Amino acid sequence: MIGIVYLLVLVALAFGIGAFFLRRLPSESLLERVVFAIALGLGVVSYTILALGLLKLAKTVPLTIGVFVVGLPLAILGYRSLPRREKTKESSAGALGIAVALVMGLCALVTLVGALNPPGELEWDSLSYHLAAPKRYLQEGRIYYIPDDHHSNFPFTLNMLYLWMLSLGSVSGAKLCHWLCGVLLTLAVYTCGTRHFSKAVGQVAAVMVATTPILLWESTTAYIDLALALFSFLSFYAVLNALPPLVPRDPLPITGGGRESNSWLLVSAALMGLALGTKSTALAFWAMGALGLLAMRLPFRLVVAWAGIALAVGLPWYLKTFLYTGDPVYPFGWKLFHGHYWNDAAALGYAKDQAAFGLGKDPLHLLLAPWNVTMEAGLISQERTYIFTEYVGRGFGLSPVFLALGMALPLLVRRWDRAAVACLLWGLGISATWFFMMQQTRYLVPALPAFALACAWGLTQAGKLARRAGGVLVALAALWGTYLALTELLPPAPRQALEVAEGWINQNTPKDAKIALFDETRGFWLERPYIWAQPNHAPGLLPYDSYADTDAFLADFKRRGYTYLLQNTLITRLVKNEDPAWTKWRTLLAQAVEQGKLETVASFGQSDPIIIYRIP
Repeated sequence: MIGIVYLLVLVALAFGIGAFFLRRLPSESLLERVVFAIALGLGVVSYTILALGLLKLAKTVPLTIGVFVVGLPLAILGYRSLPRREKTKESSAGALGIAVALVMGLCALVTLVGALNPPGELEWDSLSYHLAAPKRYLQEGRIYYIPDDHHSNFPFTLNMLYLWMLSLGSVSGAKLCHWLCGVLLTLAVYTCGTRHFSKAVGQVAAVMVATTPILLWESTTAYIDLALALFSFLSFYAVLNALPPLVPRDPLPITGGGRESNSWLLVSAALMGLALGTKSTALAFWAMGALGLLAMRLPFRLVVAWAGIALAVGLPWYLKTFLYTGDPVYPFGWKLFHGHYWNDAAALGYAKDQAAFGLGKDPLHLLLAPWNVTMEAGLISQERTYIFTEYVGRGFGLSPVFLALGMALPLLVRRWDRAAVACLLWGLGISATWFFMMQQTRYLVPALPAFALACAWGLTQAGKLARRAGGVLVALAALWGTYLALTELLPPAPRQALEVAEGWINQNTPKDAKIALFDETRGFWLERPYIWAQPNHAPGLLPYDSYADTDAFLADFKRRGYTYLLQNTLITRLVKNEDPAWTKWRTLLAQAVEQGKLETVASFGQSDPIIIYRIP
């Protein structure tokens, strides 16, 4: 429960910091100001932690003192600058408002409990790098180059909050940071819908987003997709706020001369920069945003300024990665930059892993993509247990209400609102990046807020019967999402054999022991230095090509200090690869075991156990 206290402190600090930067900018309501302010404040705190970590101050006391030294003065000024009375439209909640508040409150509470649970078996990325890399930084007391984990060279804005929470000893605090992003995202959808359409549109769109199964599950994890969705959607939302009151057939929505409009554009640029600093796929969103501003006939100099500010905010992460690896978007820029510890085989393998999601990228599958990604459960088989998401067996896919209302939009709407068109185009642009880059369901999360607003607005344009039918669909989808949350997210996941094995290592090996992981990347529970020892993770880091036999293999590992080896035999059995670089390490390890040159010191799990070896 201490994680909740830490989260409240972070929220209070972030809101004050953000309020300082928004002090001269009027907003539609206090809630709108809160959402934008906290998001901006989280960015300031994250970048402060990045600077401290690079200065070799990644320890509890320096991080905490540094965050408050930088953030507290800004927060105090921000709180003092708050308007005594925020402009807002007074209206009663109504039956719809009460129902939406109850559903959203229940979802927030259930996912809060889920986020307080220890990381479970499905949280692979959290245990591999979202939480594990910050923990490795803490063990070293600094942010440093981790060559065996290429993910650690991704943009890590939200992960810096994880770093601080882990330094305070709270895993749940780290997970709650991502939960907070989900809450803020839902509130942002509500305030955006209320400001630019109507209160009913905001309410319906917010409940559509809040009860989407994949978003509910993500809210209980230490992933980063909700942060990307939050920052990118708020950037889009700020551009809508920069528009003057809409006038029919007005060809110039932004003139570039208004102080308030330019201020909102500055906020938009800063938030897009935070999106760039959260995940490199935001580079596509950044390009979309610049093209969108040009399409709205914004003066070219302002578009360049917007794009430049966004790049400047995101730049520290890409600069750090370039200095570490020689590739600013490592490892994706291999063909252009040829970054460290990567090669053609690794790039091909990575592309194959990404291509494992989805059904194809041809025009037919583009046309069928909305149906296929929503109805994935009906497409899976024993031969292919997932297509778009590994979590479909637990029900954590997309809500079908997006598909139903999206397909009905052309029939529901006769005259399109400009803001609705912008929402639809923004969502479609993000969906296009998903389709052509990596067809994994959670990569669609940033598109959902805009789609929800377009669909909810479309309902308000329909006839009475269609509105009622659409309302029933939204209600049923909300009930389904809430049911999934109550049944799937509340109970803590059973303790895994891997967690027990890594706990055994912590208790039974010397403090200076080093661990080599084979067919396993989830090293979060280890309190010892470790390495992902397979050559496909960092080709050339370990000289597998020079190992003539098992003796040379074991001697080199022992010389490097890796005297304990952990192998996940389930992955060994399931994952097959004919690449010589891949088969060699498995052959060497198997031969070492068969020849008795490795001592089996522990085994955990019944079938396909986690085995721990020691080099004598």
